[in-house]
Amino acid sequence: MVAVLAAGGVVTGVWWKPWQSVDLPDSACWGSLSTADYKALAGSSGKVGVAQDGEIDGPVAYAAFMGDCRLYEVGRAPGYDIVDVQVDSAETDAGQAYLAPFGDGTAKAVSFGADADGWITPSGSAVDAYLRCDYQAAIATKETANPFVRVLVSGTLGLSASSAAQVRQARVDIAWKMAKAVAHRLPCSNAVRFADAPPTVPTA
Repeated sequence: MVAVLAAGGVVTGVWWKPWQSVDLPDSACWGSLSTADYKALAGSSGKVGVAQDGEIDGPVAYAAFMGDCRLYEVGRAPGYDIVDVQVDSAETDAGQAYLAPFGDGTAKAVSFGADADGWITPSGSAVDAYLRCDYQAAIATKETANPFVRVLVSGTLGLSASSAAQVRQARVDIAWKMAKAVAHRLPCSNAVRFADAPPTVPTA
């Protein structure tokens, strides 16, 4: 069924996919992530639920919101997300300022390729990737089309036994993989050049 969401003052229709609880699902986030992508972020129980709405397959209605996919540890209180992937349009690629509310210091730049820049918070709690993307929006006009697509990957720290470096790298890997999926599936009419492999996280 169709749900109507308001984001940034703009109302858009999205397809809602109901909640489902599964043990480390084989695929998640619009089928773009595998268990290997987020296993390092999961808690000791290995029980992961998925909540997803919106789409990354175009054309999409113009809005500040396109889609959100949350993987959470089953049995914990709400808000403890193993990983949260948000995809939306953006007027600029000013990720450093966008990550400021996460409040753990100055974000560091990471490159996902010639046409995809990014930022990561020092703790690794959030990674923000931007790609220049010309895509077909259902109601796009010259005044409403935004030049960038943002892929924000965040989540709660301390849920898994993985090291801080492993957690940071896992989030960067997910951002790189999801950005590539978005560029292909939205799709971007311009050729978005990505690195052949995810960037190595910067040292603190």
